[in-house]
Parts: sequence; structure tokens; C-alpha cells
Amino acid sequence: MKDDGYLPGLGLSLGFIYLPEWRVGAGGDYAFGGIFGERAGYLIAIGVMKNSEGPDSLHMIVRHVAIPVASTQELQKAIHAIPGFRSFLTQKRAKAAENFVKISWPLPRLGAAPDAEKITTLLDLVLKEVSCHARHLDGKCEDCQAVTSPEIVLVDGIPGRHCAACQRATLSRKEAEAAEYDTRKVDYPKGIRIGVYIALAMAVLWGLIGYVARNVSSETVTQIAGTGSLATGLAIFWSMFKALGKKERRGQMLASVITLASSLGASAISWAGFLIYGQPVSLTWLMMVVVGFALDIGVVAVLCILPWGKSRPTVKFQPVTAGGYNDSALPKEQVRGQLFGSILDRP
Repeated sequence: MKDDGYLPGLGLSLGFIYLPEWRVGAGGDYAFGGIFGERAGYLIAIGVMKNSEGPDSLHMIVRHVAIPVASTQELQKAIHAIPGFRSFLTQKRAKAAENFVKISWPLPRLGAAPDAEKITTLLDLVLKEVSCHARHLDGKCEDCQAVTSPEIVLVDGIPGRHCAACQRATLSRKEAEAAEYDTRKVDYPKGIRIGVYIALAMAVLWGLIGYVARNVSSETVTQIAGTGSLATGLAIFWSMFKALGKKERRGQMLASVITLASSLGASAISWAGFLIYGQPVSLTWLMMVVVGFALDIGVVAVLCILPWGKSRPTVKFQPVTAGGYNDSALPKEQVRGQLFGSILDRP
């Protein structure tokens, strides 16, 4: 999809406010910004998520009062059951969370994106189902429930209502947590100890599996090696960073070394089994060792760039009305200057 003024025009049609830049937490940037508004008492956010491997998707987020987990599952099923929601040509998806619902609508590679009429039709059907499971926000601050907050505020990209006093209190709390995080020491001894324990257990497990599966087909060998590599890497990385207590590059490197050592240990255990029982080392087993170690290196490379461990606490408030506009003729440079002009919009 090209940036041809689709979202600003859609915002004008729906009476929503358009922001040229929109990011939801660690989920990434929406390609052309987003539009924000209110419908039937529910706060709405709409944006386009780019996808390099498939069609782009139109995302619609509907904010509501928090509901139990069981109710979120019922709500998600109810939305999927809307007539025409999931068809052969358009596989829309709904994801219901504690206090919001996200609708993903794949956009056609060729042809026009859905217009305002189609979007409002779907949105009203979704809101009808949401209203049966969750109340809309009543216009008061979600934190203190004491002050009316007419302005829509994005909290790490998610629309809500938060008064200025609660925003300042949240920022102060996060700054204190960040200061504590910065001074926290990484518990290397505990992290290494936990990592070694997990590595030994996984090495024994996959070493025995490698010995038992010495005569299986090459396709099965690849599946076993891949499963073992992924299971070992995930177990070691997750356990170590829980023990370390802080996201840290040296911890990632230690987890990588321990993961590769576990893979070599599994191969050594299988080899020992062949020697003890006087069995020849089969070509299948050697292939399993080579494929498994290569996959281990790939798994470690991927795990190293993932956000493992506890990250530095941060929060970002962004009043929608402070930088938004609903006039597509307004230069984006002017809006971008307004967007980050609020004292509450801190990195």
C-alpha cells in the first residue's frame, strides 16, 4: 500500500484525528501513522501495518473496560462468528485482550483499500459484540476514576483516558523504577549456574534421543535436530535471563556459549553410547550432529536479537489532540513539530 493520503482521508470521513506517526510499544511503527477517535463510547485507533512477506494489514484497536480472561475468549469467538468476517477472500482476524480488541484486515495487493463505509459497517458490528461483553470507558481517568479526561491519550501507543496528574505520577514511578534498574547488579553466578543445570539436562535428553534415533530417515533426523536445537536454546535463554534479572549483552553471549556447549554435549553422549555397545557410527547419526549444530548456531543468532530478560521500565504518553489534525492539507512537517511538543511526550 502506498502513502497516498488514505488514512488522513479516512480520518476525515470518520471524524477521527490523524497522527502522522504511531508506534505501539515494541510492536513496531505503523507505516502511515494512525487515526484516533470515539464511537459508541469506545475509543478507536486505526492504522496500516506493513508486511514485507505478505499483504499489508489494516489494524483497528477498540479500547474497553478490563474484563476477565474467560470473557476475552468468548468475545474473540463472537467477533469471528460475525457474518462475512472470515471469508475465502478476506481472512480477517480478531485478538481480544484484557482491555482492548485488535482487528486485522488484510489489504488487497491490487485494488483499493476498504473505504469508510465498509470500515464503519465492520466497526459497528464489532462494537455490537464488544458491548455484550465489556463496557465502554466512561470518560473519566482510568487511573484515579476521579477526574474527567475528555482528551484521548496514547500510552505506549494504546488509546486511553488519563488525567495530567496521573500521567505525571506514572512518569515519576517509571523514572524511579528505571533508576533502580540502572543500579541493579546482574547476578552472573546464579544465571550461569541455572544455565549449566539446564544445559546438562538437555544434553542428556537429546543425547539419548540421538542414540535411539540412529537408524531413522534423514527427514526425521532433521526434525529431531531442529526440535532439539530450538528446545535447548529457548530453555537456556529463558532460564538464564530469569536468573540474571536484567537484560544484558554479556548475559546473552554466555547463554549462547552454554547453548552450543549443550549441543556438543548431546553429541558426545550419543557417541559414548556407540562406543560402549560397540556399534558403528552411522551416516545418519553424523548428519544429525552436523545439522543439529548448524541449527544451534542459527537458533543462537536469532535468540541473541530477541528482547530476552527484563528491559528498562519506560512509558510514553502522547495526547492525541496535541499533535493530531483532521485536515489532510496541513503540511506533515508542521504536524510533526506539534506532535512532540507536549511536555508529557518524553522518550
